[in-house]
Amino acid sequence: MTTSPAPSPQTAPPSPQRWSSRWDDLAIARKLGMIGILALAGLVIPVLLYSGKLNESVAISSNELRSYAPLGRMLGLITDMHAAHVDSGDAAAAAAARADRDLRQLLATTATMPGFERSQKALLGLQQRHVASAAADGYAAVSEQAFAALDALRDDSQLVYTPYIESYHLVVATLIYSPDATESLTRLDAASDPSQAADSRAMLREQLGQLARSHVRFRHELDKAMGLLEQPDPALADAARTETTHATAALAALGTALDGSDADADTQWNAALDDLGQAMQRSAASRCRPCSASPNVTWPMPATRCGRPLPGCRCWRC
Repeated sequence: MTTSPAPSPQTAPPSPQRWSSRWDDLAIARKLGMIGILALAGLVIPVLLYSGKLNESVAISSNELRSYAPLGRMLGLITDMHAAHVDSGDAAAAAAARADRDLRQLLATTATMPGFERSQKALLGLQQRHVASAAADGYAAVSEQAFAALDALRDDSQLVYTPYIESYHLVVATLIYSPDATESLTRLDAASDPSQAADSRAMLREQLGQLARSHVRFRHELDKAMGLLEQPDPALADAARTETTHATAALAALGTALDGSDADADTQWNAALDDLGQAMQRSAASRCRPCSASPNVTWPMPATRCGRPLPGCRCWRC
């Protein structure tokens, strides 16, 4: 006769009454100790979380504070380089000596500052350009390299008013240099055509030069914003390339038309103004898209309006 094995006894989970009984059996001192440990944990966890955020803020603030002196010295270096170029005699020699001293000190300072590798590289390039372009006709190249070094210092210093440095460059391009270019474009559009310019031709040429300079600065900041992103918004990148193509052709056409004095020159002038204006409008539309139209854009920037966050929105607003 075969006997089946007896079922193994299963351990029943402790009932709430058993836990209550165990708690009641504990001594008062042990109960108070356990309550104290739980209360201490409730205090320590928020403090640790807050300390982490505070340390991060302190690190950013320290990086900003230590960059004030190099930035100030860089501005002084640019001033002294300009003075050495435009002054003469002892004044020029003194300015050149100050510029050399400031450049050496900046190189020594940034070499000891973690996170300022781009600044160090730009300053080394400035030093090489300064030595190679000592002649008067080389000052333009030196000045360009000096402002590139200032750009690098500004980026590495994290002295920006938005959480992301690419946001800073987009704000500068959109809210400073784009309006400057638009203002010059509006003045040219409201002025007389080249065939009727007569004595105002010099004013038109000055405004055209201002428009070209503002557009170069606008493109510089916009290119930096997109270059700092791992995955730029494809729509913005396409719009930027299209705007550059149209703007380059329009500015060249404006320069050619300004030298003319017939009806064809006027037609070319007005067509170029319209083309440039439409290109800038399309570019602005791609940079400033409402949340309702594109709630999930890939442009990784904080949702801001004039530097302030927009609740419930992850896209860029101007």
